[in-house]
Amino acid sequence: MTVEGLLPCPFCGGKADVERNGDRRQSAIVVCLDCGCRLESNEHGSGHDWNQRAAQTSEVKEAFLDICENIDVYVDCDNALNIIARALGIER
Repeated sequence: MTVEGLLPCPFCGGKADVERNGDRRQSAIVVCLDCGCRLESNEHGSGHDWNQRAAQTSEVKEAFLDICENIDVYVDCDNALNIIARALGIER
């Protein structure tokens, strides 16, 4: 069953699809049609939790690319880790 609005797989970028909609008796399952990555959650409906994972991954990717482009600025690993932690909303 195809659901519009699902973001691509956070691991391979492949198309995602809903295998099963969640309700009060069964979990929701979203699966990547390319690599087979699956997310099973207790949400009602489908897709919200999948999209939360994918959005966070794109923020990490942006932070990583920034570090790669400006590697001469980040002379130590600790500074680079702080930037990634900020992108994830994690305090170090």
